[in-house]
Amino acid sequence: MDEAEKMMRDALAIRRKQLGVHPEVAQSLNNLGSLMRDKGDFAEAERLYEESLGIVQQLQEPDHPNVALAMANLATVRVLRRDFEGAEKLTRDALAAQRARLGDRNETVAQTCNNLGSMLFMGRKYAAAADAFREALALRRDLFGPQHRLVTATQYNLGIVLKALDRYGEAKAVFEEALSSRQAELGERHPLVAATAVQVADCERMLGDHEAAGRRLQDVLGWLPTAAPSANLLMVDTLVGRGLVLLDSARPADAEPLLRQAVDLAEGCGEQGRLADGWARHVLGASLAAQKRFDEAEDLLLQGFDAMASDPQVSSMRCRAAADRICRMYTAWGLPEQADEWRHKSREFDPVSAR
Repeated sequence: MDEAEKMMRDALAIRRKQLGVHPEVAQSLNNLGSLMRDKGDFAEAERLYEESLGIVQQLQEPDHPNVALAMANLATVRVLRRDFEGAEKLTRDALAAQRARLGDRNETVAQTCNNLGSMLFMGRKYAAAADAFREALALRRDLFGPQHRLVTATQYNLGIVLKALDRYGEAKAVFEEALSSRQAELGERHPLVAATAVQVADCERMLGDHEAAGRRLQDVLGWLPTAAPSANLLMVDTLVGRGLVLLDSARPADAEPLLRQAVDLAEGCGEQGRLADGWARHVLGASLAAQKRFDEAEDLLLQGFDAMASDPQVSSMRCRAAADRICRMYTAWGLPEQADEWRHKSREFDPVSAR
């Protein structure tokens, strides 16, 4: 126990003794819960947030803002514990309380709808997530107009979910609208513009327009290192996107140096770049497999799959595509048993969840 935690626990004990069931006790529990969350002790954080919520619910009306706030804090730590069902229920309860007090035309309600969409996405309930993001988008358009940064952020989220639903035409239209708004607000050369352009290009690639996707990604690669020299993770996404276009165009040898650059950049990002590193390694492995360099490809493909499959931010569709790449590698390598194993594993990832 470090000094900060000891002081907060001592203060909590004094307030419990002096005040009993009291708002200050609930606040102390909440503060200590936040500390434990930041320290990575999610089980203890959850216990403290639950106790804080219980006190707030005793003291306040069900639709009081403090009740919804305590629910939101508890939902956050349940997401970290991958209890997505529990987080969803809390967020829906908070949303109902906010609507009862604030009505629908309110940014707090819109933000909670957006949060609900994120939780549903991580729980791989993609159709329900799309509905939540659409609701948040409609509210924010009504509140702020069509080009506000919160509107474009919600459009971006919706586009990601539509990709997970394999609805690339709809996703492309959503990303293109967000891209236009961000270019108008931020100029042509901004990291958020680049991130959105990469998503448009990925939709173009999946729709078979490799030429347009390649041009768009090459344009971003031309200016991003100068405009945002510290945006390494975004560079990784752009390089991997360009590598995928080349792979889909039967040019794996041309893709390889770009993908090796992506791996090097991701490695330099530490824990923050863990998922990007796995994704870059996986696609590099695919480029090597396409060149029949199976011994080099195998570990890269498997490492990348493990990183993606263990992260709830990665869609079932992407995990399934990764498993399919491994299956194809083993088939081309002449290893039918391993190919069958990965063919079955691929089916574990429902590509479109309509729940």
